[in-house]
Amino acid sequence: MKRSFLPQILFAVALGATLSGCLKEDDPPAITLSQSSVTLDWEAASVPVHVTANTPWSVVSDQSWCRPSIGSGRASEQIHLIVDQSDLKTLRTAVVTFETLGERKIYRAIVVTQEGKAVWQNQ
Repeated sequence: MKRSFLPQILFAVALGATLSGCLKEDDPPAITLSQSSVTLDWEAASVPVHVTANTPWSVVSDQSWCRPSIGSGRASEQIHLIVDQSDLKTLRTAVVTFETLGERKIYRAIVVTQEGKAVWQNQ
């Protein structure tokens, strides 16, 4: 007599899919950041940011001189904002935006302000 394992396999796949999801259907997506703004001097820097999320997310910057170390994440983790040295004599500002992925979107942002070189170095 042959025994079919199809029902057990289907059950295992369904159970795995249910348990592996980090977001229940009724839970709203959530994302928080360790900071909402940062001010830096003119020198290059790497700014750590802790992301706490219950869903996958992406991150982008509106300025090329300030960029995230990664473009997306699956849950909570630490990333870095890589900030280039400024040779300008005035302030500059970048907005780094985090967005949850999926149907229900949540947005969070960090405003990065970098001082001009002349403000910090009068030589």
